[in-house]
Amino acid sequence: MTTTKSTMHYPFWKLTEKGGVTLSISKLVKFLAKKGFGNFQTVEGRTQGKTLFFNNDGVLELHEPDSVKVWLTGYIESCKTTNDIEKEEVQDKIVKIAPSTLNNYLQALPIFSEEEFNDTIKLDIFRDDKENCYIPFKNGVVHISSNDIKLIPLENLTEKGNIWESSIIRKKIEILDQYMVTQSNYFRDFVTYALKKDILPVKGKNDIKLGTDNDRFNETLEAFETGFGFLIHSYQPSDEQKVVVFIDVESSPDRTEGRNGKSLCMEQLKNYRNTAFVNGKQFRKSMSESSRFNFSNVKIDTGFVFINDLNPDFDLTTMFSDITDEMTVEGKGTNKLVISKDKKPKMGITTN
Repeated sequence: MTTTKSTMHYPFWKLTEKGGVTLSISKLVKFLAKKGFGNFQTVEGRTQGKTLFFNNDGVLELHEPDSVKVWLTGYIESCKTTNDIEKEEVQDKIVKIAPSTLNNYLQALPIFSEEEFNDTIKLDIFRDDKENCYIPFKNGVVHISSNDIKLIPLENLTEKGNIWESSIIRKKIEILDQYMVTQSNYFRDFVTYALKKDILPVKGKNDIKLGTDNDRFNETLEAFETGFGFLIHSYQPSDEQKVVVFIDVESSPDRTEGRNGKSLCMEQLKNYRNTAFVNGKQFRKSMSESSRFNFSNVKIDTGFVFINDLNPDFDLTTMFSDITDEMTVEGKGTNKLVISKDKKPKMGITTN
């Protein structure tokens, strides 16, 4: 990050007669806005909670006051038109701003929304559609359609709309063949063995097909692939809100079954979507006062919510509104965040 000349509203300080500096808060806010900082709003209403972000050439980064301080001090450090003594004076001023005070300043940044609510600026965010699924990785984007799987440049997405930084999986990906048929695949083989009945792998024998030539296995495999694919695909039609539940086929209210790979399989979604993990044992029923904190670690950029090992006495109907309607996220001491139902993350549950 370098700059060779002053930009609009920069510098946002003045030198004093004694050699110090004073900050111009209005110029500071305008400078941050010019560089790409703003507040993101998810539902209509001037008093609704907003999320601070930085638009880095089409990649939206979540921020908070402390990280804005880091960005500002880094920007000043790289400025070639300011001498070192002046840099230190300005950086000291910024570092000493209390987070709560800086947060008040940041509330004056422009407000953006996808729906172009009143008093907001429209911000286009690229999303999956019904026919196409896109999974960004470090070296490109996996584009999945009903006919093909291919790797395309990240610019192909950011040219169509902004994407959240957290949606980019920080690993490199390689497309081997369309359905991974010819290459060994540990996860595929694990799922195959997990779905078989009364058949254990034998060391040293290639018996992957043993026990797969029956209706029960193929129906179970199709159900797994459908559910797993649904969770990877971020398309969320308003009229088809679902939750995917992994449960052992032989379990019942009187008989629990575990250690068959449910959690391991569901956890693999983290390799495709930004995942928020929820401890099912601590998940509270909707009639409980503390239930409003169930999704406290969900963010605006979360792609998948994994509720692991839900209690056996939990009544799934009590979270029906979370599944079918808007998702309300509330952390202790933080503003509520409401995510519309067509933009909220997919949700998966495991239970014995």
